[in-house]
Amino acid sequence: MAHKREKLAIYAAPALFVVLWASGFVGAKFGMPYVEPLTFLTIRMIAVVALLAILAVLTRPTWPDMSGMRHSIVAGLLVHGVYLGGVFISIDRRLPAGLSALIVSLQPVLTSTIANRYLGERVVARQWVGLALGIAGVYFVVADKTVAGEATALGWAAAVCALIGITIGTLYQKRFGGGIDWRAALIIQYAAAGALFALGSTLFESQKIDWTIELIAALGVPYDVHVHDYAWLCARVALVGPAQRYCGEPEVAQCEACVADAGNLIDEDIRVAALRARSARLMDQLEERKIVGPAQTGSQAREVLDYGELEAEGERRPAP
Repeated sequence: MAHKREKLAIYAAPALFVVLWASGFVGAKFGMPYVEPLTFLTIRMIAVVALLAILAVLTRPTWPDMSGMRHSIVAGLLVHGVYLGGVFISIDRRLPAGLSALIVSLQPVLTSTIANRYLGERVVARQWVGLALGIAGVYFVVADKTVAGEATALGWAAAVCALIGITIGTLYQKRFGGGIDWRAALIIQYAAAGALFALGSTLFESQKIDWTIELIAALGVPYDVHVHDYAWLCARVALVGPAQRYCGEPEVAQCEACVADAGNLIDEDIRVAALRARSARLMDQLEERKIVGPAQTGSQAREVLDYGELEAEGERRPAP
């Protein structure tokens, strides 16, 4: 039974890795508008090291000697520091997350080439076919110049640095880190990368954090939502127009005119249509979680959100 579970874990590992690896780019895309990249990564590394420390206390891993620690630090700086730092900086500098992911996905090509040429490892034909398909996919995406959008030279350079970092780091880890307990190695690696990110954040960033729901979700932090008044629906908070009377929940165009005339009372420069669409999206994500709101009028917020989200499509669905 134990052998079967081990084989299942081995077969499932690649698919699990792809899902976890891809999710990092999604988190970067949604987190970047609210925090600078190295500050964001510093927070993530602190959280990861804390969780791994709990695991270490419970499982008591074997810690490496000083030589093993040095190798783990170097591997961590390359695999996590240069790689993650490059990816997040590239996305922050307007390189689309998908394109950044495609660039660093060339890592198997570089790794296999170096391993085949300098380390004497044989790459079989099936692996070369897969690498060729990966290169073709990158070419077809990059060939469309409109995909890059407003990416800066620094964004492109950061993505290339991420590719180089993950390639060299992978080879270094395989060469020098194979005999180190993975639990201890990960703690050392993430701590080293976190120190690098913290230094970069201190030297080059303002370290200002806009604690929005989107950022909290991107960090993977559990949270509950308390809906107060109508701030998720109305930029004037209370559905009260310039005449200090209840507005009657008009169409978005009238709401926009009201805000332009009477002013915005929320601490965010956002149009009413965008506010309602975002709130509806968040409400959809949170309906299975705990939502604290007015007990007798809780359905009204959902109804108004649905209306605001679908108005652009010329339809309105009934409130659930």
